[in-house]
Amino acid sequence: MSKLYFFFLFLAILGCQEQNNGTQLNDLDNQTMPSNTTQASLLSDPGWVILFDGYDLNSFNEIGDGGWAIIDSYVESNNASGSYLVSKGEYTDFHLRVDFWNGIDSNSGVFIRCEDNTRASPDTCYEINIYDQNANPENRTGSIMRYVAPLITTETEGNWNTYDIIAQGSKITVILNGNITAELEDSTHMDGPFALQSNGGTIRFGTVQLKPL
Repeated sequence: MSKLYFFFLFLAILGCQEQNNGTQLNDLDNQTMPSNTTQASLLSDPGWVILFDGYDLNSFNEIGDGGWAIIDSYVESNNASGSYLVSKGEYTDFHLRVDFWNGIDSNSGVFIRCEDNTRASPDTCYEINIYDQNANPENRTGSIMRYVAPLITTETEGNWNTYDIIAQGSKITVILNGNITAELEDSTHMDGPFALQSNGGTIRFGTVQLKPL
């Protein structure tokens, strides 16, 4: 991956972070969708593809009974157990950007390069966790489950957040709200669909976009 790509990525995320900070100051509950960099990204780089725009789930298959419902430009699931939205497409090298909101008791995650499009687990995919309250600090939000503990402590509950997940070859980089939280060199899983999880509590996913690399 070129250094130039990371440079422009840093500028884009910095702009997004500053914009989101302004939103948080004006709306302490952060109940509305963030005005993220979706449109700016598409205008500056046509390589981005929007897979969820807040209006339909045509790019995903649902696994399990998650009661997924589209509300106010996001999709929400409550108190599910092992439910997933699995992408219909399969991807090898990519930059995935996911906006999410997690409740206090939320257990969720973004699974990438899954080996099986009918199930998702840390055994068959890389799981980038969304679980602030995990009893094991090494598996909390920002981690790559079973591989890398989060580099920094984050508190995401009750806020809109953005994951930037970059997978190229054997390297995976996880960026949460503009901060790198995990880096991994591993070749266990090299391609496959990605999945959005609902496994307890309330989870909302906003814009989901992907850029093949």
